[in-house]
Amino acid sequence: MTPSPEVAPDFVREWVEFLDPDDDEHLIAADMRWLLSHWTCVFGTPACQGIIAGRPDDGCCSHGAFLSDAEDVERLHESVKLLRPGDWQFMKQGLGKKGYIEEDELDDEPALRTRRYRGACIFLNRPGFGGGIGCALHAMALERGIESLEVKPDVCWQLPIRRTQEWVERPDGEQVLKTTITEYDRRGWGEGGADLDWYCSGSPDELPNQVRSWRPRKGVMGTRKYPPELRERAVRLYRESDPKPVLRRLAEQLNVHPEALRNWIRQAEADHGERDDRPSTAMIEENRRLAREVAELRRVNEVLRAASAYFASEIDQTRRRS
Repeated sequence: MTPSPEVAPDFVREWVEFLDPDDDEHLIAADMRWLLSHWTCVFGTPACQGIIAGRPDDGCCSHGAFLSDAEDVERLHESVKLLRPGDWQFMKQGLGKKGYIEEDELDDEPALRTRRYRGACIFLNRPGFGGGIGCALHAMALERGIESLEVKPDVCWQLPIRRTQEWVERPDGEQVLKTTITEYDRRGWGEGGADLDWYCSGSPDELPNQVRSWRPRKGVMGTRKYPPELRERAVRLYRESDPKPVLRRLAEQLNVHPEALRNWIRQAEADHGERDDRPSTAMIEENRRLAREVAELRRVNEVLRAASAYFASEIDQTRRRS
């Protein structure tokens, strides 16, 4: 099948911004043009060309998956324990001496990714395997009735959605956490994205006339409001346990969304000085306090300027009358 030309990544998009109903300091920006599209994965059909020419059966799994952090690695280890020989074509190789994770570099920094075996991710079952082609983890999740996002590396289940978060300062000095939900286009892969021979999210061949449901991925934007006591208990249980419990199982026991629990734990680690990729709660509160003070000073300054202008005008009129 000859693929249709891809759509340029900077085509016109329609955005909706709204505050999280449970958190008025959390702004969500949603790319409605993408989220309401009829995109669907066409892996295993003639429409999927694969990101490397001549390897359509790889789909987007040719390079393996970079693991985002220690929790991502832990989740993969626990997921592998659920696999059986009928699920995973290369189980023998993956559980052998070389394992299923290898060292690499990402953005010039040391990183871990799933091992490449015979030109693609070791978890990718190839044509001819009795369990069927495709991701062994994904197939196992479907068979067991588990959401695939709970057993796969972060980058795998997030595609084709890209979530970014940043603290932004509004004109009044207040800071809000802005979560942007949009298409994971070629640029999401970094510099190598432009070199992919084909990429699905920009292909019209991935947009058949059917409705796409993003329900399983609702956690990428946010989860429902939980009581502070539950959050404290969940974090304490995780941090005080030795060995550490499986995050997904702990989330099930506490009846919270896994992404909510993961975010709580990461924030607790930042609060204890164990990670530097996010500000501590104390720092966030201090920034908010300073922002409120700056906003108040600006307001007072405006009042003083207005008062100064008023009195200057009064004095000028008095002088003219005299």
